[in-house]
Amino acid sequence: MRGSSYPKPKEQGGIIIRKSIGLCRLFTPLPLQGTVTIACSGGADSTALAVMFSRYGRKVCLKDQIRLLHIDHAWNPKSERVARWVERLARQMGVGFDLVTARASEKPQPGESWESIGRELRRRAFEQQLRTYPGWILTAHQADDLAETLIWRFSTGQLQTHGEGIRVLGHSTLRPLLRIRRQEIEAFLKEESQRWLKDPSNKSSRFMRNRVRKQLLPRIESEFSRCVDHWVKQAIGLQLDRHNSHFEGALPLNESSHSPRAAVRLLQTLNLGLRRSHWESAMNVASDPNWSGELSLPEGWILQREIGPQSERWIAEKKLPPQNKA
Repeated sequence: MRGSSYPKPKEQGGIIIRKSIGLCRLFTPLPLQGTVTIACSGGADSTALAVMFSRYGRKVCLKDQIRLLHIDHAWNPKSERVARWVERLARQMGVGFDLVTARASEKPQPGESWESIGRELRRRAFEQQLRTYPGWILTAHQADDLAETLIWRFSTGQLQTHGEGIRVLGHSTLRPLLRIRRQEIEAFLKEESQRWLKDPSNKSSRFMRNRVRKQLLPRIESEFSRCVDHWVKQAIGLQLDRHNSHFEGALPLNESSHSPRAAVRLLQTLNLGLRRSHWESAMNVASDPNWSGELSLPEGWILQREIGPQSERWIAEKKLPPQNKA
């Protein structure tokens, strides 16, 4: 029977896959194009993301598009064992695996933190992964992470400028779990009989985020039981307002960054429901650094590239039909 080879999630899996797909669709067309790299530490959140999309995520991407990326900071004496565990998970899911060792060269300087060093190391690893496998990076930030970030930014006077919290969509990064609570994720893994690893660093009080997670957030929730749901809804609502009103017809690029990615982002913003032939034509012209001109798209849209001495601009423009003269 047609489609019978696709497994169906159980009750909890169905809930979180629908939430995840619904959130992704608010920000970018599906299915995703190119390689879909899932950053996986082996913890509950990233293991759930890997299992969910590898088994049930055909509306987001195909299994042969997926790769698990594990970044080893070597902060844990058992980090090599963790890396091997994630590699076995990738084999179990039938997807690719990549390992990056990204160790801090020195301790945090005044004004820095271990968290900020880790974020910068991961950012570099993601950039390298996208150069090797162009497409998307998916991270497993979830609703509790978003709530903790908002508490941090409110408490440090950054809410006015960073009130959106963790972004669902950022360049080539997508975070599908931002509407899902930690307990929902663990319930899904138990439903799937899927083990996950517990990171001992999550218990360390030297990390501010752990103190917020273990002490401050539970105290706030004890007084305001739905606070996290409200914060998540407001933060994602702000992101949607910006996303829907910030469309620009051109994306400038540094001359050293001649890449199809800017054209792809622009086409994804239009949400035209392009067919494979349209994507192939767009990628062919975008990959040619000397191409300039117009490419016809559905619904009267055209894609243009203007090449200047120091930059290039991708422009999407809708041509109006000619008016009949009286």
